Amino acid sequence: MVGVAIRFVALLLDAIIVFFPLSIIVGLLSGGGYAENGRAGVLVSGNAFWLFLLLGFAYYVLAEGLTGRPLGKRIVGIRVVSEEGEQVGLEAALVRNLLRFVDGLFFYLVGALFAFTSPRGPRLGDRAAHTLVVRRAS
Repeated sequence: MVGVAIRFVALLLDAIIVFFPLSIIVGLLSGGGYAENGRAGVLVSGNAFWLFLLLGFAYYVLAEGLTGRPLGKRIVGIRVVSEEGEQVGLEAALVRNLLRFVDGLFFYLVGALFAFTSPRGPRLGDRAAHTLVVRRAS
């Protein structure tokens, strides 16, 4: 099992490498680009926000369900496995990520509290899906 800190680093890497560029793409494709007073930006709101949220959710479900390792976890050398140490399927990844919304409340404070209060360190989504985050076997 791995600690909260390394899991948080993986989450930050996903945010920087995957979700920041994805937000720009979704915002521009939905007409959210703007330029005013010498500044340019991208606004992701309304339907574009829901599309971004859906794509992010699908990214985690598919990456964890098919490989156990979204990009951030792959970079830091950790992976999601079943409690028996086997590959996580799409169903477990779906359950795990549906509860990511609860775990993510208050900047992942809920998930951290669940992880800190368990000897094996699973957040709420891991407990419900019967999964663990472990160091990747080389």
